[in-house]
Amino acid sequence: MILSLDDIGKKEFISQIKKFNKLNDTNSNWFDNSKSSVINTIDDYLYWTIMTENDKVIAFAAIDHKRFKKYNCIRLMTRTFYHPDIRRIHIRYEYENKKAPVMLMLQEQMKYVSEREEALIITMEKLTHRGNLDQFFKKCNRLLKHDWKLLPGMYQTSTNSWQNLGVHGNKLINIPSMATDEWQLRYEMNEWK
Repeated sequence: MILSLDDIGKKEFISQIKKFNKLNDTNSNWFDNSKSSVINTIDDYLYWTIMTENDKVIAFAAIDHKRFKKYNCIRLMTRTFYHPDIRRIHIRYEYENKKAPVMLMLQEQMKYVSEREEALIITMEKLTHRGNLDQFFKKCNRLLKHDWKLLPGMYQTSTNSWQNLGVHGNKLINIPSMATDEWQLRYEMNEWK
């Protein structure tokens, strides 16, 4: 079931996701008491889509309307998280002609922003994930009748973060970017040192 934060209630959502801090997962720090954790930044986002199964939170994503405001963009599917117990279970959706849970959350977010004028964007870290994002957009376009396009290059999403970026429709994106070759030379080479 897909819920909004208002549907589940902020207190209940926080109560459930606090437990994710104990997971052996790369994103477990999202659920601690640090300043940038989901728990402490929950009100910084325009809207949350939350997937539950048997009344338990198993996935969620937010709409970021602040970070890219100066570029007249809204980022959908930010802070996307799948509980590790279900992450690989839903992989079959990627190979079948079915809507994956992430697509269901995106559908709800698209409804929520349908009257907005800003460009709608989705970003994903790592150049190696570029193909995954492209396939996701193709599937959304086919099954949901969307119009997502993966843009060339890497886009600056914060001071030290550059990500793949897709845009819905034909909106012009003015977020700082660089060619993927340049990004590889600057950033991937630094990881090898």
